[in-house]
Amino acid sequence: MQGDFEEARRLQEAARALYEELGQRFRIATRSLIAAEIESLAGRAGEATAILRWAFEELREMGASSVMSTVAAYLADSLAVEGSIDDAIRYSKVSERHAADLDVATQVMWRVARTNATYDLTFAWEAVELAEPTDFTDIKARAMLAVGDSEGAAREYERKGNLAGIRRIAAASARSS
Repeated sequence: MQGDFEEARRLQEAARALYEELGQRFRIATRSLIAAEIESLAGRAGEATAILRWAFEELREMGASSVMSTVAAYLADSLAVEGSIDDAIRYSKVSERHAADLDVATQVMWRVARTNATYDLTFAWEAVELAEPTDFTDIKARAMLAVGDSEGAAREYERKGNLAGIRRIAAASARSS
């Protein structure tokens, strides 16, 4: 989040190597969310998507539907960013079907992904409403971005210290100006 992507990748790879040594296939798949977020924040949506596709398939094979729904939501959002709209909608629906009602992060993220794929702000406003009472600043920021509130999202990223997220918002604003 500070923008030191090489160090983040190094630490993520070290953790993955340890999990591999311990035979922790499930942990490797679930922690792929972190690796994907590193690539997403670094502006490498294609890499993030590849990581999330791999993790989704691993979790699906294991039958780990609760975590699979979270990965599906983030994968759907990454696909929407890449412009793979049909796949984004499909994975957001997988997430919607499997997400536990109390899994707020997943409930928010499949709605964010669906909004980013379809531009239906109904889902985005639901995401904002679900995220608001939480202390999860990153999903709050993503929900705010989905409704077009860049300033609110930047404030949430600032509270978290997510400088990469703030830079990404600034770059998007500069492109649209």
